Amino acid sequence: MHKIIIDGFNLLFNSRQYPSKLNDGKRIIDHIKSMLQEFQSFPYKIKKRLVFVFDGSDIACGNPKQQSFLGFKVIFSAQGKSADQKIIDMVRKSNNPKSILVVTNDNAIISHVCRYGAKTNKLHEFSNWVDKLTTDERDTTELDIKKFEPKLSENEVDDWVDYFSRDTR
Repeated sequence: MHKIIIDGFNLLFNSRQYPSKLNDGKRIIDHIKSMLQEFQSFPYKIKKRLVFVFDGSDIACGNPKQQSFLGFKVIFSAQGKSADQKIIDMVRKSNNPKSILVVTNDNAIISHVCRYGAKTNKLHEFSNWVDKLTTDERDTTELDIKKFEPKLSENEVDDWVDYFSRDTR
């Protein structure tokens, strides 16, 4: 299963609609929930792959564990640990980091996760993909996700074809 890990505050503070609204007196958790609502229209196949990572167990009422908001997986970093480090650790500890897409503008995160083989998108690339996904009439659930799938070389494909072509009688 492919996972899309999103640097939550990076998205919140750099998105088109939020920076001007962050001083409106609402709690930050309410802004996070508002942002997540914008992803509600995503097809289920995409929504289940999204993981939002934020700084701050204090925002999550002291609970750094994984939470669910509006059906999305949301992780708040533990006290004394940044979301950046949490994202890097998630990729590092993954059994298949090549199947992970990390969305951030943070060059330090990008540098670290690329070393483990994860793919990355800058926020504007992700926003373009989101816009296309939410405005395209046809079924786009697999449209751009396929570009994040690991590719097999011709030799690897030939090896698998040979393997499955063998007579096992």
